[in-house]
Amino acid sequence: MQLLRGLFLAIAFVCCVSVSSAQIDRSTFPHDSVKFFNRLEKMFKELEVGRSEGRKFIKEFEPIWFGGFFDSEIREVIYETCDKMNEKRMLPLSEFRAYLLAVTAYIQSERELILFPSWHDIVERKLNGRSKRRYYDFLVFSQNLFAENAFYKTNITTWKSDNPNFTFYWDENINEPVLVVPELDLKCLATKDSVSIFETKGKYYPDQKLWKGYGGIVNWQRAGYEENQIIAKIKRYEVQMNHSSYKADSAVFSNAIYFGSSKLIGDLEDEVLANVSEDRSSYPRFDSYNDNLVIENIFPKVDYHGGFIQRGSSFIGKGSEDRLARVVINRNRKPFIEAYANTFVIRESKLSADPSEVMIYLDGDTIFHPGLNFKFDNDKRILTLYRNKVGRSKAPFFNHFHDLDMYVEQIEWNIDGNMFHLKPLIGNTDRKALFESKDYYRAFRYDELYGLDNRHPLVILKKCAENMGMVDLTTSDIAACWHLP
Repeated sequence: MQLLRGLFLAIAFVCCVSVSSAQIDRSTFPHDSVKFFNRLEKMFKELEVGRSEGRKFIKEFEPIWFGGFFDSEIREVIYETCDKMNEKRMLPLSEFRAYLLAVTAYIQSERELILFPSWHDIVERKLNGRSKRRYYDFLVFSQNLFAENAFYKTNITTWKSDNPNFTFYWDENINEPVLVVPELDLKCLATKDSVSIFETKGKYYPDQKLWKGYGGIVNWQRAGYEENQIIAKIKRYEVQMNHSSYKADSAVFSNAIYFGSSKLIGDLEDEVLANVSEDRSSYPRFDSYNDNLVIENIFPKVDYHGGFIQRGSSFIGKGSEDRLARVVINRNRKPFIEAYANTFVIRESKLSADPSEVMIYLDGDTIFHPGLNFKFDNDKRILTLYRNKVGRSKAPFFNHFHDLDMYVEQIEWNIDGNMFHLKPLIGNTDRKALFESKDYYRAFRYDELYGLDNRHPLVILKKCAENMGMVDLTTSDIAACWHLP
């Protein structure tokens, strides 16, 4: 039933359009200003479908047509083009209106008339083509271009140039029009957000909605930074303008806050998002190719080692497949705490990672944990390490200095002071801490390790170490002993 209903509506629509088209006078237009307008007026006012819309358009077009905007040569071009559209049985509210609006936008933009023929030559090529849709789309594109310097426009986003100077030509190799802009600031606008590429140039292919750019500068102002504080210089790039994003490789990145005058090479990505504030902005994004950067004193006494991502207002330290990112907190000019993680988020005066492997160095021994939530507040100078009791985080702190396993929820330390504070999490009613000696043994604890296997894992590990003649075993060694794939 739904299929039949849809088919009926489609047939009804085609019939309405066909009837409307059939009632249009398809004879040639008078090549006289007044008679031409009278003919247009009759065409739009006597429409069977969209009559009110047609009357509205012709009422708005009348003062433009008789307002002295069109000289005799341009009027003659319009007469001939309308005759060709009539021959192709094009419709008033689509192709005719789009054409007249495009020509009007060109004239009212006060562009040099010497450029009109090159643009209109493309109009004629499109008109002589087989696709009415491509002809119509080019006219709508032209109207937006002449009226607003817009390359692509929807209800959600608009890609536009700040430079009204450009040229058109027809590329015979691809059989498409090309718009050339020698210099511009390219922008994509959305509600309360925008993307900008400054000091660029390039070519736009309206049929493909494709911009090919050469050179340009991107800054992080929309993420709350000063104009030249964080920038990326790009070389060749492409923007598919029916999307609201683009990517560029081998960008040259500068971040005066963390890297001074040093430059990084990496991938740039930008996207416009509606209703995004500066502090929540996650674009532009830069991802460095180098994963072994060193930033000393990213905060006082705090060093960073690893890769780098600038994601909007956030600095993100990243690791690689071979090497985790690392944060070092120094005491007496020596590493005192090291934290390893896939990513560290560094924002304003805060640094965090979850999960992170943490090593605290104490006179040749260590306190270690494999999966802590790591948070450092530089304003307060407080480091907080806490177990959230999920996955690896459930493990205790392995204190090799005192030969203890410490079941405490949180360690807090002012990195300028000398005291560690072992504390429960805020709001936790269970305020107990457990310290278990390395030599502590209970049979039931040993038996719990069996799980569902009939072989004890510690026995397997002991035999594995004996067979291999070593006590340091890799995961591959253990898997082989366990006969795992």
